Amino acid sequence: MWFTLWHPVNLSVYALNQLPSPMFARYGNLPLGEAEAFVCNTDLMIFESKPGLLLYEQCRRLNPRARYVYRVSDDLRGLRSSHPVVIQAEERYAPQFDLISVPSATLRPMLSASPPGGAALPWYSQGPLRARVPQSVPAWVGKPCCVCRHSVF
Repeated sequence: MWFTLWHPVNLSVYALNQLPSPMFARYGNLPLGEAEAFVCNTDLMIFESKPGLLLYEQCRRLNPRARYVYRVSDDLRGLRSSHPVVIQAEERYAPQFDLISVPSATLRPMLSASPPGGAALPWYSQGPLRARVPQSVPAWVGKPCCVCRHSVF
């Protein structure tokens, strides 16, 4: 478990959001403590559409060998709880992920970025995958050390 003293949150007023923006932008540089060992030793990192996106660079620096998946569970622009620095992080980092996964067809067009090589954005229905992993998914998906065919995102 990783706890911080503060967490980026939308303050709902443009001027109020501007005040903590420099501090919120540093969220990704906070020490990970005990979580750092986990990051360094994992094969797969799954990021959700939350403030944790701000940790992407630090995690990639600590473990460049891991596969990175972005699970777009929410439209950050539609949520009133997403601070602008989180939206900016999504715009900056989404193209760098190895795989982007969306749970519904309606979220696909909201995310203009795609993984390197222009791979399609896989669409997985909620819950366990009942069918084979779509052909548009990179070859490493389904390997035992990564995401198996029975994964739940």
